[in-house]
Formats: sequence, structure tokens, C-alpha cells
Amino acid sequence: MNSSPPINSPDSTLHRGRKRRRKAKSGRLYIFSLFAWLRLIDAATVYYLYPQLSVINKQYLIVSLVTTAVWTTGLLLAIWFRQNWARYLLVLSLLVAVISTLSMIPGLPDAMHPRKQLSMILAITGVYLPVALVLILSKSVHKLTRDEHGVGI
Repeated sequence: MNSSPPINSPDSTLHRGRKRRRKAKSGRLYIFSLFAWLRLIDAATVYYLYPQLSVINKQYLIVSLVTTAVWTTGLLLAIWFRQNWARYLLVLSLLVAVISTLSMIPGLPDAMHPRKQLSMILAITGVYLPVALVLILSKSVHKLTRDEHGVGI
């Protein structure tokens, strides 16, 4: 016997509502995990780059990281509150962050060997890639950013 309620019954909409809330909870868990991952990336950047920079370059690094933290946190909050456009904007900003983190620090590209520059760009891209993939591929995040009728923006 099929234990699920008929499609048009009030119980079926209740069941869909519970399932949707469960997906929203897992989507929010993903968002919180992404927030923690991005802050760990910021901490690792400070840990590895900060000692190698001059005083002026350290200020540029801190400004760059604070700017990135503010934007990513704001966009993650927008995703948390079901704004689908924020997912796309966050993926785009992560792609731009790879270049801007290195280019905002004057003198860093000149002081580094080109091979080390490439390896640093690949490393930053490698740590941002899981965040972008979760934002793009996660069904829970997709369901979180859809309205109550299942339509994304």
C-alpha cells in the first residue's frame, strides 16, 4: 500500500512543507559552512602572506581581506534570506577575488618569481573552488533560494 497522501489533500501540502523546511535547513547549513570556510581562507592568507610583506603592503592586504569578508558575508546573508541573485554574484566575486587579492598589494607581483605567482593564483583558486562548486551545484542551496512555488529568480 502507498502510505503517501493523495496529491490534492491537505496532508500532501503539509508533507511538501516539511520536506522544504528540511532542505532549507540543509541549505542554511551549507551557507554557514561556506562562511566558516571563507573565514579560514582569510586567516590562512594572513598567516602565510602577512610575515612576508612590508608595512604598507600589510595594510593593503588587511584592507583587501576586510573588503572581501564584508562582501562575502553580505552575499551569504542574502542567500540565507532566499535571494537567488546573490549566489551568482558571490561566484563572480570569488573569481574576481583571486586576481584582486594579489593585484591590490603593490610590489608583491614584482617581488615574486613568475612561477611562484602562478602557484599562488592556483592555490587561491583551489581554495575558492569548493565554495563556488557548492553555490553552483548544491541542490539544498538551490532550494533555499527558490520562492515558495519552487521558482528561482
